[in-house]
Amino acid sequence: MKRIVTAVALVLIGSACGGGGPPPLEAMKNVALSAEVDNTLGYTVPSDGWSFRNYRADASTTFSVVDAIALFGDEAVCVEASGDCTPTPAAAEWIAMVAESMGYGSCEGMTVSSLDRFLAGAAPPSGTLDLTPEVFRRVSQLFATQYLSKVIDATRPWRKASVAEIFDELVASLADPGHEQYTLGAYMKGGGHSVVPYAVDRLEGGRAVIHVYDPNWPGRDRYIEVDTDSDQWRFSYQGADPETDPEAWTGGGGSLDLQPLSSREAPHEEAFKGSAEGRRVLLTVTSDDRNWVITAGDTTTRGEDVLPGEDAVLAVIRAGTFGATTTLIEIPEADDETVNVEAEAQISVTAQTPSGTITVRTGNQASIQFKVDEDVLGVDVSTGAKAEVRVATRSEHVVIETVDELDTTVEVTDLQTAVGFVNDDGEVVEDIIIEAAEDRIDIQVTVEDLGEGVVEAEVQVAQPEVVGEEAREEVLVLGEDNVTTTTTTTEPPPTTTTTTEPPPTTTTTTTTTEPPPTTTTTTTTTEPPPTTTTTTETTEPPPPTTERTDERRGGAAGSDE
Repeated sequence: MKRIVTAVALVLIGSACGGGGPPPLEAMKNVALSAEVDNTLGYTVPSDGWSFRNYRADASTTFSVVDAIALFGDEAVCVEASGDCTPTPAAAEWIAMVAESMGYGSCEGMTVSSLDRFLAGAAPPSGTLDLTPEVFRRVSQLFATQYLSKVIDATRPWRKASVAEIFDELVASLADPGHEQYTLGAYMKGGGHSVVPYAVDRLEGGRAVIHVYDPNWPGRDRYIEVDTDSDQWRFSYQGADPETDPEAWTGGGGSLDLQPLSSREAPHEEAFKGSAEGRRVLLTVTSDDRNWVITAGDTTTRGEDVLPGEDAVLAVIRAGTFGATTTLIEIPEADDETVNVEAEAQISVTAQTPSGTITVRTGNQASIQFKVDEDVLGVDVSTGAKAEVRVATRSEHVVIETVDELDTTVEVTDLQTAVGFVNDDGEVVEDIIIEAAEDRIDIQVTVEDLGEGVVEAEVQVAQPEVVGEEAREEVLVLGEDNVTTTTTTTEPPPTTTTTTEPPPTTTTTTTTTEPPPTTTTTTTTTEPPPTTTTTTETTEPPPPTTERTDERRGGAAGSDE
């Protein structure tokens, strides 16, 4: 199996920090890049930055099964030992989770892939390339790496660093391509944004300028101002004139972090076989509204306050923030073994545990309670949630539509998945039992409310997504000679980058075929033949380093091994 070897890139993320942070810096004048810059990588925006603007991925351009195979290998992703690939239920759910987030922007994949190609000396330069399927695939793959534990773990030491500490490390890395290179994250209430820093100018009194490529402004020289004495930074996210932008993002130490680029290099450990040790729960929360609260034991996380490294927040996904934010939250084992989610608007929550994965996507205000113990994984969803519940176990991928007038309960064990619909009196008016399968199977559960407290459930066996055999051999290399070229465009983005339009829904089931008979009591699936699902061992990521001993220049954006 071929795998990607990424010469990964240097990225800087600029976002606004809300609340009672430091006052904004006064906009600097005449900060255009000069010949006397202190440090530069030699990267230029027109040549090495992408000519197209940050985009919301759709069904044809978002993270897919093919991308998961390229990152993790077919044995981790596919049920079959050879031939066509049917993703395991856990892989299918993880792919859908990443794709949903990418529907709100792709900036992280764009910046990492751009610097990756530059550092590897790939030709032709990124600024001359069309937005081809090959480019989409590489952007999607590198976008997904920000979900990986080795990238998150390598970032932890920098989460509490001051602006001065982060700036000094960037100065050192820009001066020496053999030094460890980094992405830099900056965060605000609206999420995170990713840019490429390629040069710095030191000014007087602790002031400095970091020149960046910003995917939202192709072909333009943009910059981030820092004041290391007062521990502040300022970045114009959407202002056409950065010097006069009245809504420039500002922040201080604690709203920036560094991600070592070496943490993005292949091979990558499988990201979807559970949350690893103990009964820990890993939540991924995507919402177009920050008005949500998650409580587990003594830990409370509020959507309006999330910053990476604070409370239980592992990471804020850098998409470019077209209307929604994705947050990764780690819930340690709690005494009561429950995780409560209260949401006031549309939200999608995926709970990964050692025993399985459950995703709840709601379109309304909802109360959601995940239940985790040694033998059972479950979720309760309140009435009126207009929710879809997706369950991924060892062999089953079950999609359940809730009913507005009823609570929905789901309980997963090694032997079965039990789905119950409960009325206001606490009575279970419909109970569905899906026995654990031996083979990979997709099941769709829908319920029709017939009035007078009577409901009728329909259980259908669905056709899982399958990709062709060629996906197992596909490893993308962006620097090949057969890529097409295009003229660089410098159109700025619109002045408003936020939208409440939800991303396209990504689902892992297709048209249903030959449904079993409808039932009003209990439905049991038949036992399919055994599976051939394979898993890989998880190992601890290496500790972060500050020096690079490998040669960055002269490589390839990807290579086969």
